Amino acid sequence: MTDSHTLHRALQRPFITRLSVCTVVCMMLGCAEQPTAVDRNFGQSIQRTLDAQAIHPRDVPPSYPPLASDAVSGKAAIERYYKSYESPPPPGNVLNIGVGTPLMAPAAK
Repeated sequence: MTDSHTLHRALQRPFITRLSVCTVVCMMLGCAEQPTAVDRNFGQSIQRTLDAQAIHPRDVPPSYPPLASDAVSGKAAIERYYKSYESPPPPGNVLNIGVGTPLMAPAAK
């Protein structure tokens, strides 16, 4: 009985060793695989879309001169804004939208 048991263990040891080596080799081959075309280009469509929407893609924008504005014109604009709420614009005629003269144009006499 010990002879057959020893023979069984002797045959089992190379099988387990070969199986282990094959498993390790297969795992290493799986990690060494080159990425597919889809994987290599992953995310580039998003980057192209962002670049197409940007004024200066991947670049530092040029330095623009500061906006020149004086206080008088700014104050006048604020006053016009506040006065626009004192008297609302006259309501337009709904039946004549897009027909004839524009709403803001003076009427012909």
